[in-house]
Amino acid sequence: MAYSFLDTELGIPTDPTKYKSPDYDLNDLDADEEFQQRAERFLGSVGESDDIYEYLRDSDWNLYKAGKQMFDSNKFTEEQKLDYAYLRKTFDGASLGSTSQFLELIKDASIDMVTDPTLIAALLTTPITGGTSLASRTLLGKGTQESLKLLGKANSKALTRKELVESVQSGALKRAGDSAKNVAMTVSAVEAGGWMGLHNHATQNTQINTGLRKAYSSTELAGSTALGTLTGGVVGRGFQKWNNHKNPALNWSNEPWKMNKIQYAYNKTLDTFLSNTILGNARQMRTFEKLGIKKAKEFANVLDADSQLIIGKRNTEAVKFSFPELLSKRRGDYMFGDNGFWKAIEDMAPDGVFREVDEAKIISILRGGSEKGASKEIKQTAKKLRKWFDGIAKDAEDAGYGKLRIEDYFPREWNRTAIEADRIGFENRLVDKGIVDRSEVSAVVDEMLNKHNQLYSSHSNLMSHGRKFENMKDVDFEDFLENDLVAIGATYGLNAANTIQTKLSFLGGSKGLKNTRVVGSQEIDGKDIKVVQALAQSKQAQFEKIWIEPLDAELRAKTGRRLSGKDKARMYEAFKSATGDVNFFKGKIIQGSYDTLKLANAMAYLPLATVSSASEALITLTKAPTKNSVKNMQYQLENAFKFLGTDLKSVLKERRGLSEIEANREANKAWIAVDDVQSDKTNRLTGEALQTQSLNKVARGFYKLNLLMPWTKTIELAAFKTGKDIIEENIATLSKMADSGIKVFDDTDLFLKSINESRGAYKRIVKKDLDGVYTGSIQDAAKEVQYLKETLYDLGIDPKKGVKWFKEGASKQANFYGDITMGGGRFSRGVILPTSREFSKVPTFMTHPRYDIFTQFLRYPAAFSNTVLKNFARDTINNPKANAPKVTAFVVMSTGIARATNYWRSSAEAQEQLDYGINRRRESTGPIGQAIDKVAPMSYEETKRSLQRVGLLGPLEYGVRFFDSFAYNENAVVSASSLGGPIVGDITGSLIYGRGFFETLSRKTPLRGLKNPLQNTFGAEPFSAMDEKARELDDKITEILQNTGTLINEGRVGYHGGGHVKKRKKYNQGSIVTPIPPVPVKPDFPEEAQQIVDYMLSKNNPIFNERSIPGLLGNIDVESAGSYSYQQQQVNGNAWGIWQLDHSKREDYFNYLQEQDREDSMEAQVDYAEETMMSGRNIGGTNAENWRGIMENGTVAEIADMWARQWERPNPNKNPQWERRISTAEKAALEFFEKAE
Repeated sequence: MAYSFLDTELGIPTDPTKYKSPDYDLNDLDADEEFQQRAERFLGSVGESDDIYEYLRDSDWNLYKAGKQMFDSNKFTEEQKLDYAYLRKTFDGASLGSTSQFLELIKDASIDMVTDPTLIAALLTTPITGGTSLASRTLLGKGTQESLKLLGKANSKALTRKELVESVQSGALKRAGDSAKNVAMTVSAVEAGGWMGLHNHATQNTQINTGLRKAYSSTELAGSTALGTLTGGVVGRGFQKWNNHKNPALNWSNEPWKMNKIQYAYNKTLDTFLSNTILGNARQMRTFEKLGIKKAKEFANVLDADSQLIIGKRNTEAVKFSFPELLSKRRGDYMFGDNGFWKAIEDMAPDGVFREVDEAKIISILRGGSEKGASKEIKQTAKKLRKWFDGIAKDAEDAGYGKLRIEDYFPREWNRTAIEADRIGFENRLVDKGIVDRSEVSAVVDEMLNKHNQLYSSHSNLMSHGRKFENMKDVDFEDFLENDLVAIGATYGLNAANTIQTKLSFLGGSKGLKNTRVVGSQEIDGKDIKVVQALAQSKQAQFEKIWIEPLDAELRAKTGRRLSGKDKARMYEAFKSATGDVNFFKGKIIQGSYDTLKLANAMAYLPLATVSSASEALITLTKAPTKNSVKNMQYQLENAFKFLGTDLKSVLKERRGLSEIEANREANKAWIAVDDVQSDKTNRLTGEALQTQSLNKVARGFYKLNLLMPWTKTIELAAFKTGKDIIEENIATLSKMADSGIKVFDDTDLFLKSINESRGAYKRIVKKDLDGVYTGSIQDAAKEVQYLKETLYDLGIDPKKGVKWFKEGASKQANFYGDITMGGGRFSRGVILPTSREFSKVPTFMTHPRYDIFTQFLRYPAAFSNTVLKNFARDTINNPKANAPKVTAFVVMSTGIARATNYWRSSAEAQEQLDYGINRRRESTGPIGQAIDKVAPMSYEETKRSLQRVGLLGPLEYGVRFFDSFAYNENAVVSASSLGGPIVGDITGSLIYGRGFFETLSRKTPLRGLKNPLQNTFGAEPFSAMDEKARELDDKITEILQNTGTLINEGRVGYHGGGHVKKRKKYNQGSIVTPIPPVPVKPDFPEEAQQIVDYMLSKNNPIFNERSIPGLLGNIDVESAGSYSYQQQQVNGNAWGIWQLDHSKREDYFNYLQEQDREDSMEAQVDYAEETMMSGRNIGGTNAENWRGIMENGTVAEIADMWARQWERPNPNKNPQWERRISTAEKAALEFFEKAE
């Protein structure tokens, strides 16, 4: 049944299929006179006092009320049917619109569900307590019933100590928990399937009764029932899993999973997919860990300790420190420790700068030269450095590298510039000193000048490569060696740390295969290259012996399965990636170009990076007591001015050495917040920084000037101190609870006694100052102990060792305090996220040094998702009472900050639109809604963008970006490019939209991210003018090339120029990208086209310019069949005017004319399009902002294509004439603006 007559009482259309703007919300309906009048009349006629939203939601969320509406609708009058159809159709098409409307939805839905008799009945039969409901007993066998009884006793804490211990040790209790999950899944699936089926039946009948549906759909009923069954099963199992999780006894058993072939294949495929796309390398071990393979768990832990913090799992032992954490400690010890490099030189060079004569003398002494004439300070510094070098050699020997000590050792780094300047003199000295034979010296020097020859490289030290020229005295060649003591020493120390820790963590240390030290090329058939190959083979052999072979054997013994070749290869590649064994570009020019492009992107798009990082300060609040976070943040902010001053002063001058803030030296020892050069040395070794040194200095200066470096250090140090405070306070609390008689290390005793409230109170220390008394129950004590120990476990701390340390005086000189420092470092890295490849927190493809530019800027969102978001979920599940409020507060505050920064970054037009939306929402809501919207005045689009800015969408970010892009351009290839870094967008712009080289280069202008703030603040910005000049230059070059091509091809028969058509947009046809051939266009444009051009230019709006107007004309030409008439009527259709407006646009256009009290005209149609782009009318604010960006900055081809796909949207199956639109647009650029594009 369909209606199309006028309502006699209200005099308004009553078509239930009336289309409103596709971008309207409930706030719009609040202000819509027609909707409100119809709602009041309908509710009065059916005797309902609820508001219309609540009435319509009743049938959505309450099965009883849905059934009641079905029966009531069968008795509706014609007027009631009309009203219901109109209200339901309009309501279902509206978005929420504001926070207050969202909360209203939550309130209405909650009331409907709680008061639904059918839901109450279902809950009464849900097997939550295990084996107690009639439904479960009728479905289960005897064995399952017995398991559920055991679980029920455990949940009610009715087990004896003996029963509890036996059920945990035998795995019976865990199997009981698994049985309960299966039962809950089955019963919930049946109940939910039935509920959804009945609800769909009622909804369909109501729609038929009111004319919204013509016929009953059995297929829809079946689909709804199936969906309910699936959803119910998932929810039911999840609910029972949550219930099990709350029982600590179920976490004591580590009984492995059992998997059939299908389950095993599925889990392995999932692991591979996730580790290759959104997670790190440790994820590839997850299936083996589930199967109880201890070696797999150990390997995952070595790669990334965070891999052991699993959602839905509580740790019952300390998570061991990973390779990157141990490497960071070793780096800190070597560089900043009490016997470290900087401590050795601090007296003479506290800032890392020596007097040149002093530096030369120290190096000479280290190389075996005489101490004659040296001052006491020089001798003392040389002695400390010798001790430092010897200490590292001893560590290497202990790690399994054999005897390495060389007398008078100092890292040998050849000065290639000096050698090239006096090559003959250098060759003669090599021969005179008996180092090289005269017949070979020229070839040897050639190899030395080859920067990629590992045997002569700066990192060719005792542990990684054989040292050439064993019998050479370095003191004889000082004028041909590098003599920068700080640079050489720091490089050596950091490289040594990496080499030694790699051996200890991955290659078995002293228990692994011994490395045979190469003492000369003659040992390997006289071929130098074989030295490196032999060492590489040895490394792989060691890795296979230590990791792959044991894991394979354990897997075979426990499951009968074997590691595949791909499994082994992935493990070895994960090892190589973590340890920095990766390949960079060999050519200096290629590497320099690659680094230049990465730096250009950073300087163009990250001037406001510090503003975007503001929410990082709030992460600590979710992980620690507020007082700790605030106290340490306040302390670091007090020191931030010192950071700021020294960082800005060192933009041109490197700052090196120990921290000027004494309290932060401890953090430096954990390799937290290290200074400029030290950080870069690490980056150079791990491949994360630019490989071109000069560009690296520019990058450091940029990050100091935009304040990102001092800000990062401030947050990092505050988090480090907070983490240490948490560890020390938890240990102190556990110790004092133990003194009060609580058996803090007897989980069984705590679990069994927690039900017995009669055991009395205990003294509990208030955490504010570890003093005072709290009286609570044993049950509270059990929860408190569990929380304190789990926090310590997650930070890598053994609570027993901690309590022992505390009782022995809590000395900072004790070995255990080193664990506390490392735990503080782990906490800090959960706030300031490491994204380097050694931490294995992001997929390998994002860190590959030859193509990581394609994912530039994407590492941090990935690490945020894999670390912060995961731990938010895990912590909230493990301790909802303590953590849920913190996480909620973080989300609210961080998205508020993000919204403010988004607003500040936006153009003036976008800010106007946002302001309009806020005011409109406030006007349309009541007092409560107004109060809420003052705190969180965000629409769906604003909320989404704010969540994206913070990183709270997690992996969903990829889907959101893709579909947002696809909704805009309807091109899957272009949309896929939105998932990459800036370089991917550059390639897309060039290949698909014909963007020129100089325009692309212009978009890399430093500080381009300040474009909108500059415009908004000062009324001007330089970037648009630069883009325009760049486009003009591209046009001139293209024209020259075209003219050159014309001269070359003169006299040839073939293609006709068809006018001065510049370049064609390219489309992908299979595997071949071909240019679109010229499409013939009219030689002249009609007068109507000139009128459109003149009127658009008269608007003085930047969206109408010499590129956008031709782009629009190309579409008008096709849409109007070349007439350019505002009165053009579609043949056999209703489309109208220069835009051929149809359906909702046509209706909205005539509404626009009525609102403006205007007649239809060319000017009105242009103004309507302008209104759409400026206010978001009919397309939404986000689309409007994107369109304006293209109109102001795009090429003619880009604009023509955008307007066709987003505004005109021609049927792709009815000759949309994409090519003609673009070619006509390019013709118009020449005709009206004398620009070839």
